[in-house]
Amino acid sequence: MFSLKITSGDQHVRTYEFTKAAVTVGRETENDIVLDDLRVSRHHLLFQAETNTLRVTDLNSGNGTYLNGQRMEIHTARQLQEGDHIKLGSTVIEILDVDTARLTQADQGLQPLLQKLPSSIYETVVSFGDQPAATLTKELLQTELEKKARVLKLFYELSLKLGTVLSEQDIYEHVLTAVLNVTPAVRVVILMKDEDGDFLPTAMRWRPEFPLDSRQLPISQTVLTRVASQRAGLLLAEIGKDAMPYSAHSLLLTGTRSVIASPILASNELVGMIYADLQDALQRFSPDDLELLNTIAIQAGLAVNTAKAHERLQRQAAARMRFERFLPPSVVDAVMRGTGALKLGGVRQDISVLFADIRGFTTLSETQPPEIIVEMLNRYFSLASEIIFQHNGTLDKYIGDGLFAFFGAPYEDPEHPLKAVRAAWELQQALAAFNESLQRDLLPTVSVGIGINTGTALVGYIGSEKRTDYTAIGDTVNTAARLESMAQGGQILVSETTCQLIGKEFDFRSLGSTPLKGKAQPLEIAEVVGFRDPLLHGKTVTH
Repeated sequence: MFSLKITSGDQHVRTYEFTKAAVTVGRETENDIVLDDLRVSRHHLLFQAETNTLRVTDLNSGNGTYLNGQRMEIHTARQLQEGDHIKLGSTVIEILDVDTARLTQADQGLQPLLQKLPSSIYETVVSFGDQPAATLTKELLQTELEKKARVLKLFYELSLKLGTVLSEQDIYEHVLTAVLNVTPAVRVVILMKDEDGDFLPTAMRWRPEFPLDSRQLPISQTVLTRVASQRAGLLLAEIGKDAMPYSAHSLLLTGTRSVIASPILASNELVGMIYADLQDALQRFSPDDLELLNTIAIQAGLAVNTAKAHERLQRQAAARMRFERFLPPSVVDAVMRGTGALKLGGVRQDISVLFADIRGFTTLSETQPPEIIVEMLNRYFSLASEIIFQHNGTLDKYIGDGLFAFFGAPYEDPEHPLKAVRAAWELQQALAAFNESLQRDLLPTVSVGIGINTGTALVGYIGSEKRTDYTAIGDTVNTAARLESMAQGGQILVSETTCQLIGKEFDFRSLGSTPLKGKAQPLEIAEVVGFRDPLLHGKTVTH
């Protein structure tokens, strides 16, 4: 007694036992064996069974029937024997000689579903393809339910695997594995869009039996263009027989027999594609394969979108950390929001430069343990940095026991001279309470000399290819450093240029013309001696 082992393109296996002499196979529901395969004709095959004989006839199918690899002639009956294989579309039918007991046992796993009332199944299914659920046979409905369940299972399993993957390369590896596991694809390629908008092969995998000399076969640009333009999956089930203008002749020349491709969408943007092909003349991709590939592509898009978002957040966090080292929080926020942009490479800009240095630091270092010095410096720099940022200053760097800051960059600020002097004055005022806290903790106290100069400097990212710093260079910076070296502990020395731009908020005491190292002409300088506090009706506050 003969029976049929039927393996669909999605590797679903079922068994059919002959209970009558003539059995038809095709897509139409009135057939005895219904195959949901677009490559199968509506009335494709006829089996004729007798006591010890089984014959098969191709009923003029559109895509042909292959018996043991050879295409059958239409309307010509062929006698079958155990072990023969018939291929139609993506379905393979194997001829078996088994008894009724074995067949019944093999089918027991399907009985729970087959024994359900049709109404209980119909309630869970609205429609399949173009056919309402109510018109499907029990056999086809079972097949459809199992197919949908497989897609949902794949979607769920991929979501679990990719949900915690944040590396794009790891995502590609999971995707390649999934495609090879659920489709007959021999080669799978993931192509991702580069900065120029071109889709380039990013990851590839093939089955071990794929010939080494065929692994560099070209990828159909016609297929990629079609998928990219329509943002939809594409199936070329049988190259050369599909009545499609994009069945490229070049694919036939390379031996490619069947192709499926799906777009990868991230946040509704086309970011890549999955391309799979077959070179075996006996194998074809089916609509089920395309549906599975589309399912994988959806999950790939979600995972890539998550990975890119994670990478973007990491870059933003790293950028914020870099900016926060030298920019005040308000400026950092503007840069991160994109409402401001740092000028890269260096630009000439009017700024006010502030240098501050602890007086007597060498003696302190010689008389105090290093741990005490580090503790004191950390507390001092925290205080000074906070004050500089409060006045929208940019902290360039710490230089031993000193610091270098400037005002008026990266964003232009007409009040940069005033803000620099305000920051210097506030720092000197804060040192009194700061020193009291140091004394309470048995730490040495500090006094600071400050120099400020205003002028044009080159400001921007300056350095080598491996390291750059946002800094300011030029004579304006050098002059401020010279002024700081002249200042005694507690003094704020400013250039004449700075003094003229301040207005009446501060009182100054002129120190006259003073020669500076490296300067050809003496420089008019002044000391800041008082602040006219508006809360005290303009009364001057001194140190």
